[in-house]
Amino acid sequence: RAPPGRPLSALTRLWARPILKPGWRLDLEGNTPLVAALSTWYQGHSTPILLALTLVALLLLVAVSALCWLYVRLSGRYRELLRAPAGTDLSELVTAALAQSRQAELRTEELDRKACLLDQELGPCLQRLGITRFDAYESVGGEMSFSIALLDREGTGVLLTSLYGREDSRIYAKALVKGVAQGPLSDDERRAVAAALQGALAKA
Repeated sequence: RAPPGRPLSALTRLWARPILKPGWRLDLEGNTPLVAALSTWYQGHSTPILLALTLVALLLLVAVSALCWLYVRLSGRYRELLRAPAGTDLSELVTAALAQSRQAELRTEELDRKACLLDQELGPCLQRLGITRFDAYESVGGEMSFSIALLDREGTGVLLTSLYGREDSRIYAKALVKGVAQGPLSDDERRAVAAALQGALAKA
């Protein structure tokens, strides 16, 4: 029962609705301890309850706003991803995308195969060059003599040495296998081979 002279609250009036069986109604005018206790508790704590409900409502508003923002962002990305002329079927877009992806994969495999073949073909080619110039004789200046090493990727190739003199010139060829000469080398020849193995054109 509500205290004398105090109107019934909204929560108390809610208890007056049928909640169990048709035709059954709480007797608010009688001595109903549960209804009276709830009414008294609510009237004594209405302010904290309203504050809590307000806080919950604000949190829900923030959550709904975040969901709306996320939905708009994802919708924009989805439309950008599926941008196509009007009337285009989504399944056709997916099928076309898969076909293009497969074609790109096949082209990549073909390029890889060609790159491997090209790498194998370029292996024996002359790729390294080293050269030194020097004076073979004391009576001849200007560093007209030279040694030049022409090697492949593994250091196999040929070493050419030209000795220039006033009366004659001589050219010698020596084989190299993986950077090792098939005979003795002079200091100038060794410098040419070292420069070629380093993959740079050296001039001494």
